[in-house]
Amino acid sequence: MLKERPKTDTIIVTSTQTDTSSDLDVDDIDKLHRLECYQYGIGHHFVIRRNGRLQRGRPISKIGGHLAGWDQRAVTVCLVGGAVKGHLEDNFTSAQRQSLENCIDLVDKSYPNCQVIFQDCVLEK
Repeated sequence: MLKERPKTDTIIVTSTQTDTSSDLDVDDIDKLHRLECYQYGIGHHFVIRRNGRLQRGRPISKIGGHLAGWDQRAVTVCLVGGAVKGHLEDNFTSAQRQSLENCIDLVDKSYPNCQVIFQDCVLEK
């Protein structure tokens, strides 16, 4: 059973580290995480697809399953993309960038004053 997150003071922005031809969605990432032994499936709270569509993953109030040491305090937003031929690259679309801004605003309404950390993506901060 997923546990409630005891506090929320951080939003972590990460990526799938996939190229532009990969348009994973919440269901794809859920399947991948289950294969990687995440007992409760998708570890991200939000996924932003290549077209900018925001999808909900793990319930926002629950502890994430993405980054040890941070899961107890962070909401995770995952952008689809972020790599070319195995190397990190800022290949995110303008629609994804706008959706990310909207998502951060949405999270801020429930959890004000969170710091935003860009984990493994090369998105300009």
